[in-house]
Amino acid sequence: MKDARKAFNGPEYALILAVFAFCLFGAAVIEVKYCPDEYARQLVSDWIFTHGTLPAGDEPETIIPIWGFSYALRPFLVSILSALCMKVMSFLTSSQKLLLLASRMPNVIANTAL
Repeated sequence: MKDARKAFNGPEYALILAVFAFCLFGAAVIEVKYCPDEYARQLVSDWIFTHGTLPAGDEPETIIPIWGFSYALRPFLVSILSALCMKVMSFLTSSQKLLLLASRMPNVIANTAL
């Protein structure tokens, strides 16, 4: 059986690093208005970040104004991970741009891993 450490060599690591850099760059520069439902998902992450609890789905802060329902009624593991990253970043800065980048990090890591 081949050793797992020998499964990757230089070009594979370079490709993984390039994918991570590309995803991180996208997460840093893309504005929320160009991501169709990120605003709606961000409401749930912001709730968890602010209150430190999971929303029930009927909180006015989590209801999407245009549609009248909340993404908190769906599974929200990514929102929990996003809120955790935001909490860690909040110890370092209060910049809204960096908190948004932190909330996008679970997606960057997942895209790189897949």
